[in-house]
Amino acid sequence: MREIAKRSGSKVRVVLPDYRDATLLRHFSVRYRKSEEEMERLIKEAVNEFADYFDEKTCSFTIRLTKQPPTNGYYRFGNKQVITLYNYKDDKGNIPVFIIKKPGRLYDFFDFEFDYLVKSGVEPLKE
Repeated sequence: MREIAKRSGSKVRVVLPDYRDATLLRHFSVRYRKSEEEMERLIKEAVNEFADYFDEKTCSFTIRLTKQPPTNGYYRFGNKQVITLYNYKDDKGNIPVFIIKKPGRLYDFFDFEFDYLVKSGVEPLKE
């Protein structure tokens, strides 16, 4: 990520859960067995870390907060996507990771879903 942050012309879009949404915080507190307050703190920390990490002078950087509970992790590097699924058990590991290349229906599906989250999301509050 450091390399991408320094590369001129890079485009970075980050979508995180909206820490102001009580229903979403409850969802994550149950899923990760943490208090709602701790989930709020962790999300805020992630917002600040990403904002400090990427310099808008070097790359195009956008961060959005969504009210949609995520169903997967999504990363796109040029014409490739990396998709990670979430599990509902306590087990760590054994989570499938998919690398999807453009063009293709699966690529288009995940791209469309991510674009929806970006467009429907809101900017974090400046705190």
